[in-house]
Amino acid sequence: MMKEKLLSKIKKLKKDLVEDCGISLAHVFVEIDPNVQKDSFYTDIGERFITITGQTEADLFYGLLDLLQKVKTREILRIGLSESLAPERGLHVDCGRKYYTKASFISMIDLMALNKLNILQMHFSEYLGYRIESKKFPEITSREHLTQKDIKEIINYAKEYYIDVVPSFDSPGHLEYVLKYYPEHQMPNLKTGINITSNEAREFIKSLYDEVLEIFDHTNIIHMGGDEFIDFNEYHKYPELEQYAKENISKDATAADTFLDYINDIGEYLMSKGKDVRIWNDGFYRLNIKNTLELNPNFVITHWTSWHKDMAPLQTFIDKNHRVINYNDTNLYYVVGENAGYTYPTKEKIEENFEIYNFSKLHKDASDNTDQNMSVKDPRMIGSYFAIWSDSPEAKHETDIYRDLNPLLEVFGKKFWGFTN
Repeated sequence: MMKEKLLSKIKKLKKDLVEDCGISLAHVFVEIDPNVQKDSFYTDIGERFITITGQTEADLFYGLLDLLQKVKTREILRIGLSESLAPERGLHVDCGRKYYTKASFISMIDLMALNKLNILQMHFSEYLGYRIESKKFPEITSREHLTQKDIKEIINYAKEYYIDVVPSFDSPGHLEYVLKYYPEHQMPNLKTGINITSNEAREFIKSLYDEVLEIFDHTNIIHMGGDEFIDFNEYHKYPELEQYAKENISKDATAADTFLDYINDIGEYLMSKGKDVRIWNDGFYRLNIKNTLELNPNFVITHWTSWHKDMAPLQTFIDKNHRVINYNDTNLYYVVGENAGYTYPTKEKIEENFEIYNFSKLHKDASDNTDQNMSVKDPRMIGSYFAIWSDSPEAKHETDIYRDLNPLLEVFGKKFWGFTN
């Protein structure tokens, strides 16, 4: 029954993998084996049979899919263990600036499943829109949006293919669209950011997060952003940040501590709801800033860049006991419209220049080694994500983006899997 169930799933994704596989599926068996390590599958090949074993149904799905794909491309079949180099194999989609239909997300989930990816991160809020239905604050819902029913259907479909759908809602910056409707919570002289010195503004953000958690109640993961709030060299333009720090944190605290206080406050609130909280790396442990507060070490750092000389190197986050995820923007950023100096990634570039444990290089003026790597299977590195950023939403139609994504996710997905005899 298990084999038929898995074959049916694969057939829905790519019919010819099953119907024209070229081998007798009657002699292929799948078995749950708790002794096989998680995120792995073992392939045993005898004279008359092939048996795939794994700890979970998902592992068996990956093993059977892998077998059929190798048979289709006439690769040599080998006996041994295939293991994922990281538990999280993700795709991040900026659907805040660009509206992607439910059908588009279903297609992306199919593509993820074919390439053994297991987390879809929906970045639904940006300065151009709030693209999921808010019943709590309906005015912020963009005209083009996914309903809460749509989201549930996407989540349920993804679950069929062992994919977790997680929310990405950025704060305190990237909130220009939301603050258009709630200007009373805006940071003075900063149209993109919430007033982090205001308890009322913080409570407003928490209530927004509450609804997000209700919609995405199936997952224990949330990305709260924390990037690109205020230029760290321009804190002097916002004296209220310094004042808040002195009055609410300590006499030695600075404006930068007010930012850190906000991140800890919101992040710990989300943790109290049972969530694993992720934040971007670029604003934390900056080399030119001394904080009196410490960033909560339980926050996962999603490391995307080290372009500025004062950005903390990867090792700093490791030394501070953070788990990390690799978003290497040099190789894994597909920026619609090729904005901000980015060019579209290619299959060849990912194949030749990227490995799962190779992070974004240090800035070009760094005095030490510019490579930033971690050891393979380091438990502190929990995954890597390919990211679609919709900077110029009209530059490409969603069907063109999907077509571009096909070869990119194929080579990205293959980077995760290692083979042991």
